Amino acid sequence: MAKQMRKLNDWKKCIPAPTGDYSKDCDAGLKCAAEVISLVRRENAPWLIGWVVGEMNKRGLSAGIGGHGILAGFCSALGRRLIDGILVVDVREVA
Repeated sequence: MAKQMRKLNDWKKCIPAPTGDYSKDCDAGLKCAAEVISLVRRENAPWLIGWVVGEMNKRGLSAGIGGHGILAGFCSALGRRLIDGILVVDVREVA
């Protein structure tokens, strides 16, 4: 368990510092989400997403110019994965 927790702590490294450029920060949030999603799948740790969002809020990335883009990009990537997953389920249910 301790080894798994050390691996899981790697997620903190993916949260970028805001640049002040909303577009660049959205892209950085998308990249962070890709890393987190990969870690969540590999370690079977879906609760980790809540930790990441909480850490972003703690770092002030939920408000202000630039920081908001990181969280927006992160949530956008998660939303896209959710929508894609729901669409796949819906297609299977209809078939």
